[in-house]
Amino acid sequence: MKKLILILILSLCLIGCSPSDTNDDNNNDNNDNNIVEKTDLEILQEVSSLISIPEEVDSDISLPTSYNYEDKVISISWESSDEEIISNDGKVSLQESTLLINLTCTLTLNNEVYISYYDVLVDALSVEEIVENIFNTIELPTTISEDITLPRNTTYLEKRYGIVWTSNNTNAINDDGEIVRNTTDIKTTLTASIYYNRVEYTKDFEITILKF
Repeated sequence: MKKLILILILSLCLIGCSPSDTNDDNNNDNNDNNIVEKTDLEILQEVSSLISIPEEVDSDISLPTSYNYEDKVISISWESSDEEIISNDGKVSLQESTLLINLTCTLTLNNEVYISYYDVLVDALSVEEIVENIFNTIELPTTISEDITLPRNTTYLEKRYGIVWTSNNTNAINDDGEIVRNTTDIKTTLTASIYYNRVEYTKDFEITILKF
């Protein structure tokens, strides 16, 4: 009698447990089946949303050329509406006025392509920066032993600027670059004058005239 009761108890336990275990297995299978892999286009759209480009710049910007997404590598290329202002690799050239440049970003994964656009405002140079850059186009030697030709104009950002020279010692070098050598080295200063927006700016160039 005891054996019969034990058998009945075990049978009930088996009956009670089996459906639950089976349901758990089925639920796991269903969860696995519910995982849907993203399409290439969806991945590109997601990556595009992660790319951050500044709306206003005054220096070079970093433009990514690839992006690793899980086990996939996404290719990224850029095209600027004006490469002289912002190049396709992010180099920025400031101008006299602010400019709005459009950057086209093309993302590619396998045979799928996604394109996004960014407007970037490029700041203008300050007057001080422009004048300094104009003077930086002028090159003079620091030591001379014969007459030199002093440039009378220079070009910056496709604009021409006249130059007027003044010597601090015309007995050693005159305003035209003609020198008078001596028995000792002579340090002189040539001052270049230019006009920008009707305002005069000057810069000194130190030159040593070598002795005989």
